[in-house]
Amino acid sequence: MGCNDVVHEVTPNIAVTHINNGLMKLHSPDDGNVQMETSYKNGVKHGVCKTYYKKRLELVENYVNGKREGMAVAYFPSGVIAGEYFYDNDQKERELQFDTDGKIMKEFFYEDGNILPYKGYEYDKEGSKNEIPENMFRALSNPMPSK
Repeated sequence: MGCNDVVHEVTPNIAVTHINNGLMKLHSPDDGNVQMETSYKNGVKHGVCKTYYKKRLELVENYVNGKREGMAVAYFPSGVIAGEYFYDNDQKERELQFDTDGKIMKEFFYEDGNILPYKGYEYDKEGSKNEIPENMFRALSNPMPSK
């Protein structure tokens, strides 16, 4: 944040009609903890957006002019990375799913925001990459939904 930016502290029961520039922090009405921190520029999300659950970082996304761009990261309650999602102009292009030990399990590819059928990989315990067979793809693909 620059020195001219403003931090807007709000709770869900307070209507915020417009934030032009600065950081918005949304607080839980139950315990007052921060639920979300979102940067705005010229009235749209621009920069890092962090989502929290019970004081724990849950999701980090990057926005450019209101659209998701680059890598987003989701976390397990333990703090280990659960998934990495790669965006271009708000369209998901690639997804990596991890186990609770932080090892990659699956990889999926997207086109126009839709998962590409029969293009995915599983990783074994040693980290070797194996193509998911066509007949198993639908049963194994369980990506997190796009927003």
